[in-house]
Amino acid sequence: MNRPQNCYKLLSIVLIAVAAASGSACSMTLQAVSPTPNVSVSGDGKYSVDVAQVSDIQEPGRGVTINQVRQSLQNGFRNAVGSAYVDNQEGSVRLVFDAFNVSIDEGAVRILRITYRARWIAPSGELKASGTALPKNPIQTGEGHWRDALEVMFEQLVDAYDKAREKRT
Repeated sequence: MNRPQNCYKLLSIVLIAVAAASGSACSMTLQAVSPTPNVSVSGDGKYSVDVAQVSDIQEPGRGVTINQVRQSLQNGFRNAVGSAYVDNQEGSVRLVFDAFNVSIDEGAVRILRITYRARWIAPSGELKASGTALPKNPIQTGEGHWRDALEVMFEQLVDAYDKAREKRT
């Protein structure tokens, strides 16, 4: 075979792969990830997370299913607070998720969007946080895209907690 035919064959294979990857018939199932947010909680104390109100399976659309969502949230929170993490919620500062939803923005590049509402419950009172988290790298795919969006969410939540604590002191 000569060089131009090889190029055309390679181009055909690439176009078929791109069409298959972007088609609506594609499906992808993601499992638990372990996000590593670039943040640390200030102050002393113990921290726990309550994900009981979060659906453990999210179907954001486009054939994507995310399983073990609660485990991903627990992993990310544990990584954010480090050795201050405790399973027992008694006497700890708790992050309680009241709402958590994952969707995919439509467009040329499909971006995973996390919408959440959460409360930090400290022995001294309740602090609220809510928002939307988009991944830092919108062209990343699969589990990396999911992990990235979770990392952004935890960074936002810890920043909100630290700012609220500073206002109270």
